[in-house]
Amino acid sequence: MPIMNLFKNCGYYWGFTAYVAYHVNHPLFSPPNFVQVFVGLAAFAFCQLGNLSIHLALRDLRPPGTNVRQQLCQIKSTVISPVPNYKDPGFVKQKVYNSKTGMDSLVVTPISQTLQHSSSQRLDDKRNNGLSLLGVVGELLLVVLVFAERPYGHLMAEFPLEPNLSKMLIMSVHLQCSDEVLTIVSMLSVQNVFYRPKDKQALADQKKAKFNQMEGDHITLLAVYNSWRNNKFSNAWCYENFVQIRTLKRAQDVRKQLLGIMDRHKLDVVSAGKNTVRVQKAVCSGFFRNAAKKDPQEGYRTLVDSQVVYIHPSSALFNRQPEWVIYHELVQTTKEYMREVTSIDPKWLVEFAPAFFKFSDPTKLSKFKKNQRLEPLYNKYEEPNAWRISRVRRRRN
Repeated sequence: MPIMNLFKNCGYYWGFTAYVAYHVNHPLFSPPNFVQVFVGLAAFAFCQLGNLSIHLALRDLRPPGTNVRQQLCQIKSTVISPVPNYKDPGFVKQKVYNSKTGMDSLVVTPISQTLQHSSSQRLDDKRNNGLSLLGVVGELLLVVLVFAERPYGHLMAEFPLEPNLSKMLIMSVHLQCSDEVLTIVSMLSVQNVFYRPKDKQALADQKKAKFNQMEGDHITLLAVYNSWRNNKFSNAWCYENFVQIRTLKRAQDVRKQLLGIMDRHKLDVVSAGKNTVRVQKAVCSGFFRNAAKKDPQEGYRTLVDSQVVYIHPSSALFNRQPEWVIYHELVQTTKEYMREVTSIDPKWLVEFAPAFFKFSDPTKLSKFKKNQRLEPLYNKYEEPNAWRISRVRRRRN
């Protein structure tokens, strides 16, 4: 145990002892009566029994024969008291992952109508999420296997992150922008830092727009964290800019943990300064599979499966609509939206993922284009080949 933990764990004992010693040795001190002594001993025994129960609970988390203690995860639960004239609809929006499309979608699923069926509801949720969990694990395993053969595959496994984020962080060291990418990865590892109160939505949007960067959402997250740091991690600053302080502190803790891992593996933490192109390249190196190109008709099309997607309205690029983008994830609500979008140069895809992308000859047609045929609109008053000019002779009556 570190020596500092001794002072932290025993500090309040020493403080209470000094407080009692001061009053006991005071000239005006009068000895307590029997009732005061009895009440004090009862309170002491009650507190010690509570302390013993905590130690017994923590003992069960330690595997037999080891000194390793499992980590507790805090789960927030909200109990809603019954409301008069309220009918439970029996449905809830549940976040479901589709491994084929790589998207999270909000699906309306039925739930139990009363709290006494909470155990059965929890079992149904586990059954419904079973396939989704297998899909997530399967896709992550595929990405790990792709990266495992590379020189940095084993190093990626040292970071408690998704493979894409690990690749992005490692490549930032070579691109000399690891300080900025370290912050971005930490911000991507937590929930959304912004919040919009119902009575102040317009003001919250104005405050958020001040952080928007023309490069995209990843640089915007970097600007939010740097601004918070420049204001000495102030809580008042978070309140004024409608930023969740707990989420930023969580990102700060994640950043410290990742920084310790990088120091242990002797990875340099270098800042790119105002050169945001390096940061954009690092994002592209990790999320090259999430590239999309602007479609002439509507939205964007992903390069992997030609799926029609759109930039989320909360994105910093929603009004700019660049030609090529990289997104962090896909979420399906009313449309299939891209979250955390950053503009890129398509040449970077070939540079960082030559096994997936290559330059094509503009004078040659791809196999997909060759298989396409020109199909005219059907006209029942004309013959099938009547639209042709010279190749096929028209039949004269």
